[in-house]
Amino acid sequence: MARNMTDAPVIVDDEDSGDRLFDQGAEARLAFAKLVLHRLARGVVIEAEVDKGRGTQVTILVQKGTLRVGDPFVAGVCSGRVRAMFDERGHKVEEAGPSRPVQILGVDGTPAAGDQFICLASDSEAKQISTLRQQLKREQDFKQVRFITLD
Repeated sequence: MARNMTDAPVIVDDEDSGDRLFDQGAEARLAFAKLVLHRLARGVVIEAEVDKGRGTQVTILVQKGTLRVGDPFVAGVCSGRVRAMFDERGHKVEEAGPSRPVQILGVDGTPAAGDQFICLASDSEAKQISTLRQQLKREQDFKQVRFITLD
């Protein structure tokens, strides 16, 4: 079975500290992990509720990228900006990586459970996508309404 060349250790001769073992595979994995973490976040809405003092709280599970406070986003037909973020114990956090559930504040509506959560580059882009999704949903709901007559 052939080994991949990036997994093979390389001995680097350093005059000050002698021979060191340098693993190219570990460096490549670290670079890939940094690349994955610096992308815009994607995830799924787990639940959403309206709290009297805080407004709409949405619990999401980050699946890709890193979610940070201040990021604009779209969740289903709702949009917003992450105003505050809390972990599962209620402690305030500044960023959340993959496979981490967090509660966020700053949503302009209440998304449904299972809706996709997508971070975007700007607030205007998020608002535009949200408006378009709301129009499409309204049109689909109107088409489903059947008028019943007594004839």
